[in-house]
Amino acid sequence: MLVQLFTSLFLSHSFAATATIDFVARTNMPGVAVEGKSENINVNYNSQKLSGSSFQFDVFDMKTGMDKRDQHLREKVFKAENRGVAKIQFEANRLDCSSSCQLKGTLQIKDIKKEISMPVSISQDKKKIEGSAIVSLSDFNLPRPSFMGVKVENEVEIKFNLAE
Repeated sequence: MLVQLFTSLFLSHSFAATATIDFVARTNMPGVAVEGKSENINVNYNSQKLSGSSFQFDVFDMKTGMDKRDQHLREKVFKAENRGVAKIQFEANRLDCSSSCQLKGTLQIKDIKKEISMPVSISQDKKKIEGSAIVSLSDFNLPRPSFMGVKVENEVEIKFNLAE
């Protein structure tokens, strides 16, 4: 299963980039959250135009710090028993920096597409881009995982970091 998210801004040159994606899923237990990360990300960056730039990763590369939880995430939430089974992608279509920067685009998880907008920050030298978005599992028909009475909330925060 692939996850694609954006990244293209007003850079005048292409660069080899590295990226990380983190997620935080709060639970029904105060102070308890499930956190995960992927660092094995393929960046498709187009410095000439915003549209079509993206980054992607396979959910098999998402790590929460617990192998069994990672397996449940893949099999029970994303219904992916093998790599590359279902896609999650984000395609950027607009960056608006009138007051603060908002990136707009389409997030697709499996067969469901939703338009989203996320705040982003860009370093002065334009070599580092960070942003985050809140995604509702129910918008993408994804179940809320639970284990022994601890249930993940519907809204999950996704953060990304792209650097030259």
